[in-house]
Amino acid sequence: MTNRFVRRIREGDIATPEALKAEFKALAKSTHPDLAGPGAELAFIRVREDYESALRDFERHRFGDRVRASQPGPAGGGDTVRGAFAAMGLLRRRGFPKSPRHRKETLRYDYARWCCTRAMARADERAAAAFEPFERSMLELKARRGGVASDALRYLDALVEYAAIGLPELRTALLVDLGSLRTDPRLPADALGFLSVLSAWLGIGTALPV
Repeated sequence: MTNRFVRRIREGDIATPEALKAEFKALAKSTHPDLAGPGAELAFIRVREDYESALRDFERHRFGDRVRASQPGPAGGGDTVRGAFAAMGLLRRRGFPKSPRHRKETLRYDYARWCCTRAMARADERAAAAFEPFERSMLELKARRGGVASDALRYLDALVEYAAIGLPELRTALLVDLGSLRTDPRLPADALGFLSVLSAWLGIGTALPV
């Protein structure tokens, strides 16, 4: 069952934690067993659980926004960075990197890829220029069944996640993983350069020449 508070947040009816609290109080009064009768216990518990879950979600996203706002990024600013990472996440969900086999699959993949390259170009021309070499390197490494491709793609997924929620624990892990990738001789320089640029957007390490 959908969390009623989360639904209203997504619809734009609740925009602040204070508004969320007021909404909860109104619902709590109408479902509290002392006011609504003994048969309302389950409804009251559900309202309280929905509120607590929505509040945690609110705070997590607000924290992520504060982290991203404090981090250096490309000239395009925070919105273009978030857009680029969101597009990269979509492309990864479509199976990047791969060579689609069916027409329907190809259309979906190509559209996601086009969105990603456009978003990269808006955020930083260096990343846009490095994207295709990175893609070729990943396809070649996957064909050889090299473990470094999996490591690089896991790191890319972690960057996408960190861009979305900004948890400090993720940043620490990313710094360690980036150091490992930079010392791995199996990872081509163009692939490392691309990941380095994306990392630098989020204040993780410094960008290598690409």
